[in-house]
Amino acid sequence: MATRERVVSADWWPTKSQPGREEYIGLVACAGCHPAEAAIQETTPMAKAGALPAGSKVLAAHEQLSFHLGPYDYDLTRAEGRSVFSVSEGTHSASAALGWAFGAGEVAETYVFERGGIFYEARLSYFSALRALDITPGQSPSDPLDVDKAMGRPMGAEEVHLCFGCHNTASSMGGRFDPDRLIPGVTCEACHGPGAKHAAAAKQGRIAEGLTHMLNPAKLDPVDSVDFCGACHRTWADVMESGTEGVATIRFQPYRLELSRCWGKGDARI
Repeated sequence: MATRERVVSADWWPTKSQPGREEYIGLVACAGCHPAEAAIQETTPMAKAGALPAGSKVLAAHEQLSFHLGPYDYDLTRAEGRSVFSVSEGTHSASAALGWAFGAGEVAETYVFERGGIFYEARLSYFSALRALDITPGQSPSDPLDVDKAMGRPMGAEEVHLCFGCHNTASSMGGRFDPDRLIPGVTCEACHGPGAKHAAAAKQGRIAEGLTHMLNPAKLDPVDSVDFCGACHRTWADVMESGTEGVATIRFQPYRLELSRCWGKGDARI
C-alpha cells in the first residue's frame, strides 16, 4: 500500500500531519518514564537525521569547506553562529544562510536553505567518505546557467513536506507545514505517535488506556511492518508510483526487501 493511503487510513502512521503541536511532548518527557530507551534513541542515526545548522557535527567541525565545479567556486563557511553557502563565478556571486542539515553525517549530510519563501536543496552535500563537498545525489551534473541556479534546486511543496517530515518530528501539524516549531531529528514520537494523551493517562495510573494512545510497531504483521518503515524509506507501492528504477532504488530498503528472495515464500522469519 502506498504511504499516502496509509497516512489517511491509520490512526497513526509516520509523516501523518493531523495532530497539533500540543499533542507532542518531546524526548525529555518520554525519557521521564523510559530513560533507557530514550538514552539509546539519542545515539541513533535517526535521532540525527535532521538538525539546525548549530546542531550539525559536520558543520561544527569545519569552519570552511570549498569546492570547484565547472565555472563555479563554492564555499560553505561557519561564522558567528551561522553557516553560509555561497557560489561565485568571476564577479557574480550568490549566498544564503543554511536553514537545515539533513542526514546523520555517517554517509552524507545535505543542506536546505530558504530564499524568497522558496525552499532549496543545496547543490552540494558533505560526504563523510570523501571528507569533502560534492554534488548532491539527484542534482544535474550539467553546469547551471547562473550563480543563482548553481546554488541548488527549488523544492516543490509536497517534496518539502515529505523531506522535513521524514528527517524530523512534527514538522507538519494540524495539516499545515510549520518548520519553525518542529522537533529536530526522528524522535520517539515520529514513530510511536504524539505522546501527550499517553503520558497523561500513565501519570494518572491508567496504564492500559495509556498504551492505546501509542502505536507499537512490534505488533504489526510483516507487510504492515515493512510499509511502516517505508513511510520514509519507500514502500514497494511508493517506488512503483514514482517510476524510480535501477540503481536509484538502492536506498529504498523496504522496496528492495520485498523484491528479495527472502520475502514471501523465502525465509519464514521475514
